[in-house]
Amino acid sequence: MIEVPFIKNYTSLPETLTHHDHVIVADNRAAGGTTPSKGVLAEATLYVHDQDGSIGFLIKPRQGDYTYTDTELKIMEADLLEAQQLGADEVIFAATTKNHQLDNEAMANLIAAAGGMTVTLADVWGSVNAPDSQTFSQLTDSGVERVLFDIDTAEQAEWTDFVAKAKAQSLVPVPMSADRAKLDAFAQDNDLNLAVLK
Repeated sequence: MIEVPFIKNYTSLPETLTHHDHVIVADNRAAGGTTPSKGVLAEATLYVHDQDGSIGFLIKPRQGDYTYTDTELKIMEADLLEAQQLGADEVIFAATTKNHQLDNEAMANLIAAAGGMTVTLADVWGSVNAPDSQTFSQLTDSGVERVLFDIDTAEQAEWTDFVAKAKAQSLVPVPMSADRAKLDAFAQDNDLNLAVLK
């Protein structure tokens, strides 16, 4: 299993990259995460690539839920284009409606702005209705490659079903946890090759 650390600032990169080839960076991690500054996007990408690693960034204009205004979505599109121009390998984001569904129109625009980068759906499952096969199929068709989910927020049986549905639609399920032993066990039990350590 490839363990990907989710870190909160540039200063953590040197030590992190001594043990990992891929890293995800977000600002304000303690509050759920927001988009790093342009300076962090640029310098972190340059540093990681100089070390032959790859890097992903959370794209989120504010703390809180994933239901955004038109202005917030425009900010996200601009941040995605910036990340793309700076050479980021992966971006993590999501957009939802007030009715607790994925916002397909907003997601389509964001995915278009993320062209050339791996698109990972943020861990949005606590704020949307339970996903079905159609939900995962739409994600695959739209260009999403990976889906994050926090195994600390529900029973393992629920996430095992989630993993099966995601895999059936050719998505890569990526579990997250702050507990390394729990994460390793879940990944092994569900034959997953990628996991994020919070």
